Amino acid sequence: MTPAGVDVQQMMLALQQANPNAFYRSNINALKSGVVLRVPTSAEAQAMTIAAAAAEVRRQNGDWRAGTPGKPAVVANAATRASDTGAPAGTPDTGDRLTLVPAKAGSGAGTQGGGAAGNGLHQELLRTKESLASLQQQSAELKARLKDLGTSTARTSTCCR
Repeated sequence: MTPAGVDVQQMMLALQQANPNAFYRSNINALKSGVVLRVPTSAEAQAMTIAAAAAEVRRQNGDWRAGTPGKPAVVANAATRASDTGAPAGTPDTGDRLTLVPAKAGSGAGTQGGGAAGNGLHQELLRTKESLASLQQQSAELKARLKDLGTSTARTSTCCR
Protein backbone atom coordinates (compact mmCIF):
# COMPACT_ATOMS: atom_id res chain seq x y z
CA MET A 1 0.00 0.00 0.00
CA THR A 2 2.97 2.31 0.39
CA PRO A 3 3.82 4.20 -2.84
CA ALA A 4 7.38 4.20 -4.16
CA GLY A 5 9.58 6.68 -2.31
CA VAL A 6 7.38 6.70 0.80
CA ASP A 7 8.53 5.10 4.04
CA VAL A 8 6.07 2.94 6.01
CA GLN A 9 6.27 5.31 8.97
CA GLN A 10 5.59 8.32 6.73
CA MET A 11 2.52 6.49 5.36
CA MET A 12 1.24 5.60 8.84
CA LEU A 13 1.41 9.23 9.91
CA ALA A 14 -0.07 10.44 6.62
CA LEU A 15 -3.01 8.05 7.17
CA GLN A 16 -3.43 9.53 10.63
CA GLN A 17 -3.23 13.08 9.25
CA ALA A 18 -5.74 12.34 6.48
CA ASN A 19 -8.15 10.61 8.90
CA PRO A 20 -7.81 12.34 12.29
CA ASN A 21 -11.16 11.05 13.57
CA ALA A 22 -10.21 7.44 12.84
CA PHE A 23 -7.80 7.13 15.78
CA TYR A 24 -8.39 7.21 19.52
CA ARG A 25 -6.23 9.66 21.43
CA SER A 26 -4.49 10.75 18.21
CA ASN A 27 -2.37 7.58 18.23
CA ILE A 28 -1.60 5.45 15.17
CA ASN A 29 -1.84 2.33 17.33
CA ALA A 30 -5.46 2.99 18.29
CA LEU A 31 -7.47 2.70 15.06
CA LYS A 32 -11.22 2.86 15.65
CA SER A 33 -13.38 -0.03 14.56
CA GLY A 34 -15.49 0.39 11.43
CA VAL A 35 -13.92 3.57 10.08
CA VAL A 36 -13.32 4.22 6.40
CA LEU A 37 -9.83 5.51 5.74
CA ARG A 38 -8.87 7.90 2.98
CA VAL A 39 -5.46 6.90 1.61
CA PRO A 40 -3.25 9.96 1.22
CA THR A 41 -1.32 10.75 -1.94
CA SER A 42 2.42 10.20 -2.21
CA ALA A 43 3.01 13.95 -1.85
CA GLU A 44 0.95 14.08 1.35
CA ALA A 45 2.88 11.12 2.76
CA GLN A 46 6.23 12.76 1.96
CA ALA A 47 5.27 16.02 3.69
CA MET A 48 7.22 14.83 6.73
CA THR A 49 10.83 13.66 6.49
CA ILE A 50 11.65 10.01 7.16
CA ALA A 51 13.64 10.95 10.28
CA ALA A 52 10.82 13.08 11.70
CA ALA A 53 8.28 10.36 10.91
CA ALA A 54 10.43 7.74 12.68
CA ALA A 55 10.73 9.97 15.76
CA GLU A 56 6.96 10.62 15.84
CA VAL A 57 6.16 6.91 15.44
CA ARG A 58 8.56 6.08 18.32
CA ARG A 59 6.85 8.73 20.49
CA GLN A 60 3.36 7.42 19.69
CA ASN A 61 4.46 3.81 20.28
CA GLY A 62 5.89 4.81 23.67
CA ASP A 63 2.69 6.66 24.62
CA TRP A 64 0.59 3.70 23.53
CA ARG A 65 2.65 1.18 25.52
CA ALA A 66 2.59 3.42 28.59
CA GLY A 67 -1.14 4.01 28.25
CA THR A 68 -0.71 7.76 28.42
CA PRO A 69 -3.08 10.00 26.50
CA GLY A 70 -1.47 11.20 23.31
CA LYS A 71 -1.20 14.77 22.34
CA PRO A 72 -2.19 15.65 18.80
CA ALA A 73 0.80 15.50 16.49
CA VAL A 74 1.29 17.98 13.70
CA VAL A 75 2.30 15.73 10.83
CA ALA A 76 2.16 18.29 8.03
CA ASN A 77 1.15 21.88 7.76
CA ALA A 78 -2.46 22.74 7.00
CA ALA A 79 -1.67 23.67 3.39
CA THR A 80 -0.75 20.09 2.50
CA ARG A 81 -3.73 18.58 4.25
CA ALA A 82 -6.82 17.61 2.30
CA SER A 83 -10.30 17.38 3.76
CA ASP A 84 -11.24 14.93 6.51
CA THR A 85 -13.26 11.96 5.27
CA GLY A 86 -14.12 9.48 7.98
CA ALA A 87 -17.11 7.32 8.51
CA PRO A 88 -20.34 9.27 8.13
CA ALA A 89 -21.91 10.41 11.39
CA GLY A 90 -24.60 8.08 12.61
CA THR A 91 -23.15 5.02 10.87
CA PRO A 92 -23.90 1.99 13.04
CA ASP A 93 -20.93 -0.11 14.11
CA THR A 94 -21.50 -3.50 12.52
CA GLY A 95 -18.33 -5.18 13.77
CA ASP A 96 -14.65 -4.89 13.02
CA ARG A 97 -13.81 -3.96 9.44
CA LEU A 98 -11.31 -1.81 7.65
CA THR A 99 -12.12 -0.14 4.36
CA LEU A 100 -9.42 1.65 2.40
CA VAL A 101 -10.44 4.33 -0.04
CA PRO A 102 -7.61 4.93 -2.55
CA ALA A 103 -6.80 8.27 -4.07
CA LYS A 104 -7.70 8.63 -7.75
CA ALA A 105 -4.94 7.36 -10.01
CA GLY A 106 -2.85 10.14 -11.44
CA SER A 107 -4.26 12.89 -9.25
CA GLY A 108 -1.98 14.96 -7.08
CA ALA A 109 -3.01 16.91 -4.01
CA GLY A 110 -5.29 19.71 -5.18
CA THR A 111 -4.56 19.36 -8.89
CA GLN A 112 -8.10 18.60 -9.95
CA GLY A 113 -11.11 20.81 -9.41
CA GLY A 114 -12.68 18.58 -6.76
CA GLY A 115 -9.44 17.36 -5.24
CA ALA A 116 -9.56 14.99 -2.29
CA ALA A 117 -12.88 16.40 -1.11
CA GLY A 118 -14.44 15.51 -4.46
CA ASN A 119 -12.95 12.02 -4.28
CA GLY A 120 -14.33 11.58 -0.77
CA LEU A 121 -17.76 12.70 -1.93
CA HIS A 122 -17.55 10.35 -4.90
CA GLN A 123 -16.71 7.42 -2.61
CA GLU A 124 -19.56 8.36 -0.27
CA LEU A 125 -21.92 8.55 -3.27
CA LEU A 126 -20.85 5.06 -4.37
CA ARG A 127 -21.45 3.69 -0.85
CA THR A 128 -24.87 5.39 -0.74
CA LYS A 129 -25.83 3.97 -4.14
CA GLU A 130 -24.77 0.49 -3.00
CA SER A 131 -26.81 0.88 0.19
CA LEU A 132 -29.81 2.10 -1.82
CA ALA A 133 -29.60 -0.89 -4.18
CA SER A 134 -29.45 -3.23 -1.20
CA LEU A 135 -32.46 -1.59 0.43
CA GLN A 136 -34.42 -1.74 -2.84
CA GLN A 137 -33.65 -5.45 -3.13
CA GLN A 138 -34.78 -6.04 0.45
CA SER A 139 -37.96 -4.07 -0.23
CA ALA A 140 -38.74 -6.14 -3.33
CA GLU A 141 -38.18 -9.36 -1.37
CA LEU A 142 -40.43 -8.19 1.46
CA LYS A 143 -43.17 -7.17 -0.99
CA ALA A 144 -43.01 -10.61 -2.63
CA ARG A 145 -43.23 -12.32 0.76
CA LEU A 146 -46.15 -10.10 1.76
CA LYS A 147 -47.93 -10.91 -1.50
CA ASP A 148 -47.34 -14.64 -0.91
CA LEU A 149 -48.70 -14.34 2.62
CA GLY A 150 -51.76 -12.45 1.35
CA THR A 151 -52.42 -15.13 -1.27
CA SER A 152 -51.92 -17.90 1.29
CA THR A 153 -54.29 -16.21 3.76
CA ALA A 154 -56.96 -15.71 1.08
CA ARG A 155 -56.84 -19.41 0.15
CA THR A 156 -57.04 -20.47 3.79
CA SER A 157 -60.03 -18.26 4.57
CA THR A 158 -62.02 -19.42 1.50
CA CYS A 159 -61.39 -23.10 2.00
CA CYS A 160 -62.34 -23.18 5.67
CA ARG A 161 -65.73 -21.39 5.57
